[in-house]
Amino acid sequence: MTLPPLAPPLEPLRRLLTGKETNAKDFRQHICSYNNALAFTFVGANLDTSVAQPGNYTYHLRGELYHRMGSLLPQPGEARKFAQQYINDPHAELDGWMGNFGGLNRDTMQSLQTMLHACNPYAIIYQIAAKRLQGGAIELSLRLVNDRRTNLRRFNAPTVDEVSALMVGGDVDEVDARDIVVRSINGYFQHVSLLHSAYVPLHYVLLFPDGRNEWHDGIPLNGFQWDGSVFI
Repeated sequence: MTLPPLAPPLEPLRRLLTGKETNAKDFRQHICSYNNALAFTFVGANLDTSVAQPGNYTYHLRGELYHRMGSLLPQPGEARKFAQQYINDPHAELDGWMGNFGGLNRDTMQSLQTMLHACNPYAIIYQIAAKRLQGGAIELSLRLVNDRRTNLRRFNAPTVDEVSALMVGGDVDEVDARDIVVRSINGYFQHVSLLHSAYVPLHYVLLFPDGRNEWHDGIPLNGFQWDGSVFI
């Protein structure tokens, strides 16, 4: 297979990655924290901490790393985390990022937040869901469908209209096992399928701020064409 190079970074991300200003240097030093603060999903794993020693970052992983996603809104009395911050007004959203991840530069976070609100289709979808919730849609389910209506082989940056997202009241019927279904409020975290085309951009938002496709199960083999039965 032949994959295209990564797209050039968007502003202000490009300046933060290449600039010599103090805030740019601080951003690069803490880039993992900035990404984790803005991520829609979080990493889960079954860790064996018995091998850990003071000052030693080695740990034993049982099974696999996976990405998990919570409901649109937190349980009563709980603070918003990860994607739940996007269901908020911009000022409260920024306060939430800063409260959950202390030590980050507020101006840098605000510029990254503004960038994602403008170009990231998943951030925009969450803003639309927020308006539905504010309008009284208490029982709202958001379904991110794995099979987009556009040609996945283009590896393009999708628009909101090209991301298959359904918002319905109550439960979602006929759900593919790879789809991401996020309900208004529930007490569990969903395991996101690594076969979903949004698996990578939902977590590594600063690598793919425009939400473009990366790995998916429709990538063609270079030099081969599949006719449904044999390679030709």
